[in-house]
Amino acid sequence: LIESEADTHGTHLRFTAFGGSLSKEEAERILYFHSPHLTTDKNIGLHSCYNYVKEMGGSMKIIADETRPGIVISLHFPKS
Repeated sequence: LIESEADTHGTHLRFTAFGGSLSKEEAERILYFHSPHLTTDKNIGLHSCYNYVKEMGGSMKIIADETRPGIVISLHFPKS
């Protein structure tokens, strides 16, 4: 599921992946290179995307809830 929204502050994108779930702690750590969860190319790709988004002045976070499957990847790009 892909959602987008634009407002006076910028553009927000949300990608929902309906697969395995993460704990909130794992979701907070997974974007950082020193994370023990960076064991697959997919997770290293998330770390790379996080760095690219930061370089463009944006933000990226992973939203997870152990009570339901899947994660949400949330991106925000400020209006320039």
